[in-house]
Amino acid sequence: MIEVSDIMSKIQILNVVLNDNATLPQIVFVTYRLNGSDGVAAMASAICNGYRLLDSAFNYKNEGALGEAIRQAGAPRANLQTARPAPAP
Repeated sequence: MIEVSDIMSKIQILNVVLNDNATLPQIVFVTYRLNGSDGVAAMASAICNGYRLLDSAFNYKNEGALGEAIRQAGAPRANLQTARPAPAP
């Protein structure tokens, strides 16, 4: 499990409220080109350091790495959101 530093654990990313009252974090961690063990480490570190919205896409080919990063980070899945762009027509 990756440890959260004392400084970063005190940082809070604010949410924006959407028209339907759903909320999204104002800052997103983009996972494009993050693959393999280095990608898992980078994504897990982002989660441990406060990111709660992660951008992912089928074309990034890293959905397995993202899942592993979530497991390694130990953050409750209910506290995380993933954003996926709509596929091009």
